[in-house]
Amino acid sequence: MSILTRSLIAKSGYDCGFEYVTAETNSGLILASAGHPTALEVDLVGRFFGIRVVKGNPSLVGELRSHFPAEHARFSCDNIEQLRALLRRAAELAQSLPNQAQSDFETALAVELDKLPVAIKGTEVERLVRQRVGQQTFRSAMLDYWGGACAVTGIALPEVLRAS
Repeated sequence: MSILTRSLIAKSGYDCGFEYVTAETNSGLILASAGHPTALEVDLVGRFFGIRVVKGNPSLVGELRSHFPAEHARFSCDNIEQLRALLRRAAELAQSLPNQAQSDFETALAVELDKLPVAIKGTEVERLVRQRVGQQTFRSAMLDYWGGACAVTGIALPEVLRAS
């Protein structure tokens, strides 16, 4: 693979939610992110980009299959635009699939609860903090899952979307 192709794959990964190249192989790159636990291997097979999930939520491959052609657990893209679309969708799903949303909630909750005085633990204030953090985490996960748009109307203005 040429250095130009490697750079193009790395730049596409960076722009689409995989900001790190964690390893290079003879035929491709392994892309990862600090924002989610998924890692993808992207290589060039002839004129096509081949993508394989190296690490991540087990349901990610199934979700990606509903949007992109796959043979077994390997995806194929004809051009860089398709590769970028797959990388973007994989990053969105990696941030919103059930286990990731739960993990994000627990991390954010721990940070918020650490800010509270010890005397408040177990009170109504703690319950409200848990509720607020949970709602925001769920909202973020749903927006990531649906590509920043309403699942019903397709409106892509997150500031006007409410879960009511």
